[in-house]
Amino acid sequence: MKTGAVSRTYRAAGASAMIAVVLTGCGDDGTEPPGLDAVATETEQPASGGASPDDADSDDADSDNADPDDADRDTGDAASDDEEPPAGGETHEFPDAGLTIVEPDEIPEDAAAAVATYIEFYRGWRTSLREVEIDKAVEDFGTRQVVERMESSLDYQEENGIRFGGEFVVELTIEERGDHMVVLGGCADASDLTMIDDDGERPAVEPGEESTAPVHVELTNNGGVWLINRNDINEDERCED
Repeated sequence: MKTGAVSRTYRAAGASAMIAVVLTGCGDDGTEPPGLDAVATETEQPASGGASPDDADSDDADSDNADPDDADRDTGDAASDDEEPPAGGETHEFPDAGLTIVEPDEIPEDAAAAVATYIEFYRGWRTSLREVEIDKAVEDFGTRQVVERMESSLDYQEENGIRFGGEFVVELTIEERGDHMVVLGGCADASDLTMIDDDGERPAVEPGEESTAPVHVELTNNGGVWLINRNDINEDERCED
């Protein structure tokens, strides 16, 4: 289902010109970055336990003399391997930024650094909008184009006396991953986000309007450092239930 609820809210507040920058960070040039084929990562499994040929030739290979602890150790190792799924699912709360981020349920090892970078970047993004001053994390982890969008957004906020309060929630998923690019998806929820101007503080989303929108984030690996080159929230759509 399509909805222009978030845009209508900002239009009513006299801030329609900044909606794409403040909530989505998306560009107006329509340029799409190169695509990425999903990369399946195969994890090499350890060899199963068992006696070696040398053990079979040994005078001590008689089953009556077998050490029962060996079997216990083999079983324990196998069990520990099964109990170590990829990390993920942690909830990060940043009260000073008015932000909560929920990690993907599982984070493969080759995507962990990218996810951690985005979480720190987006903490800085929301802090910037609350404080009307660019946060160092945006400059450190955003591409030049992304940083310029934030600067433009802050200029608009300052000129129009607009700040943001309340809470913004983002739940992340991993859509694609590879050595040099990671694509994150998920859902943003602005139901508890507030806007503050000369008329006071009020909900950014009016009652009865849709408060969720899909997330689209693209990160690239630049010499071992992950950078955010796209940070979109598709405000014309709603998250699927």
